[in-house]
Amino acid sequence: MIAAAPVWTALVAALSPQLPEPAAPVSDELRWYERLSVSGWVGGAWQVQRASGANDEGGALLLRPSIELRVGASGRLHTTLGLPVGESLNGDTPFALSPWAADLECSAIDINGTGRDYLLTAWYGHELGLGDAGTLRLTGGLIDATEYLDQNELSNDELTQFMNAALVNSPNGFAPSYDPGAVVEWERGRFGVTGVVMRVPENDAGRPYTFLGLQGSYRADTGLGEGRYRIYTGHRDDDSSAAGEPRTVLILSASQSLGERVAVWTRLGTQDRTRAGENAQLASGGLQLDGRLWHRPEDVLGLGLAHLSVGGSGLESSAVLEAYLSLALRPGLALTLDAQHVLDRQEGPTPDLEGWVFGVRLGYSF
Repeated sequence: MIAAAPVWTALVAALSPQLPEPAAPVSDELRWYERLSVSGWVGGAWQVQRASGANDEGGALLLRPSIELRVGASGRLHTTLGLPVGESLNGDTPFALSPWAADLECSAIDINGTGRDYLLTAWYGHELGLGDAGTLRLTGGLIDATEYLDQNELSNDELTQFMNAALVNSPNGFAPSYDPGAVVEWERGRFGVTGVVMRVPENDAGRPYTFLGLQGSYRADTGLGEGRYRIYTGHRDDDSSAAGEPRTVLILSASQSLGERVAVWTRLGTQDRTRAGENAQLASGGLQLDGRLWHRPEDVLGLGLAHLSVGGSGLESSAVLEAYLSLALRPGLALTLDAQHVLDRQEGPTPDLEGWVFGVRLGYSF
């Protein structure tokens, strides 16, 4: 693979000779191990659930390393592994949404019915400088669409921010993860456009389908601070059922700093069609407080609220209120205290399900 890198670089240069070289190319004199980098997260969580007839507890450990090899001047060969032990409460909770949205054992074994274990992503990416027209990045392989679509700076990472699935990525966004696809990203100044196409081998009914996603983004710098605003639309040519009807989602995601110590965020989304039991509309938002407010600059306090309406299956809606406090123990190492209040409203005479999930998470980002 290393020997093929100069051939690939020469081919790209021959096909696009008018494009300038990137500003900071990687020296061809570097040996392969000097081009290699490893990053990721390792840690675990323990959660306690208190709800009517469902007083459970459980934990999980997770090692999620990413290995990247820089190829030529502007190429990247990247892979991410998910190596979990345990399910925490995800297999035992009576609530509609997972208390910890991490890729735990059931997500890392036989991924999406492919028979593949532990290998989450494996892709090659190449960046092209377009001069005054901006930058173009092309990526292809096994990808996670949520790395490119539906992001939010304050509500996007189950390993360092909120834990409940309602406050990570949009539960009604249906962007696939860990399947074959391609990504095109263009950036120029404050603006960006991202397109994703994926072919998913099977849905819940065992049928393959195609996913298309498009997102526009804008970065605002004001007297208050930086803001990131995104609008994302996704389309798939089935509805995860045997009927196979297509559906589309539209989601607005925004985060905005209010000075140096406070920031707010929101997500609003809707689907045009849902099958029974799936999330249709989403409204969520919250705030983040910087630890400098209590003289610990690396700490973070997050508060979030989400409400989802659900397609008819006995469940009418889900509401989640979550607060987390991330305490920095040393660079990269954080202890998080987490509390979730969950309310699943039922249709008809069925009693609503309400309860609490308390958790502690210890993780190291490397």
